[in-house]
Amino acid sequence: MNLDMQQATGCDSRVFQHIAEVTMLRLWKRECQASQKLNVGEMARKANKLEDQMNVHEQQATRRSEASVDKTVSTVTRVYLAPTKVYLHVVLSDANPDVSDVRDAVDMVVNALKALSDAALIRRLAWPICVAASLADGRHETFFDRLEEGA
Repeated sequence: MNLDMQQATGCDSRVFQHIAEVTMLRLWKRECQASQKLNVGEMARKANKLEDQMNVHEQQATRRSEASVDKTVSTVTRVYLAPTKVYLHVVLSDANPDVSDVRDAVDMVVNALKALSDAALIRRLAWPICVAASLADGRHETFFDRLEEGA
């Protein structure tokens, strides 16, 4: 079965590769912790490499959006990339919304969602919304409440 994630979600399919890579990092971390052999420096290097790849992807999506090429795909891609970064920082720091990297990534999700005006499109973004809302602090409570009311 050949599943076209861009067709299904409106998001560049490469984002799902990033999600899979973060999941693999999470599994690696758990295995290392279980064997008491976690090398925090190695984990940080792996995470930095993943985040660098996501940043390049985000810059490409931003340029495509600014050039009005695939504007919707570019915007949805940025919406998905932001919670992927949240997920990465949760893998590194656990689910702690007080960690600045987690807060910054949640802010990125909120800003990307604000850039969308199509309510039908927003309904297709359950995963990004759930990830961000679950780790959002009080600053974003009203935003997520309104988003839920409009869905």
